[in-house]
Amino acid sequence: MASEVLHLQIGSKGIEIGNYFWELYCLEHNLSTDGCLQNDLNSNIDPPQCCFSERNDCNKRNYRPYTSFIDHNSTTIEKVENKQNEQLV
Repeated sequence: MASEVLHLQIGSKGIEIGNYFWELYCLEHNLSTDGCLQNDLNSNIDPPQCCFSERNDCNKRNYRPYTSFIDHNSTTIEKVENKQNEQLV
């Protein structure tokens, strides 16, 4: 039985904390900043399934997080979009 988790990051601090959470989660699941699995020798890491949706872009598996960033001020969201993992969100 498959399960899915949706993360809501609310407010500027919630968005910042959520961004660090996704960076760490990607590192733990061997994902690059564009959401693709990295070619690493460590094949024991299972691809993420409960927190990411899987897509096939350009004949490679690509993962996008189930998350929503909510804030009345777009400054924090724009900072996250301009960081290293901009292609992930």
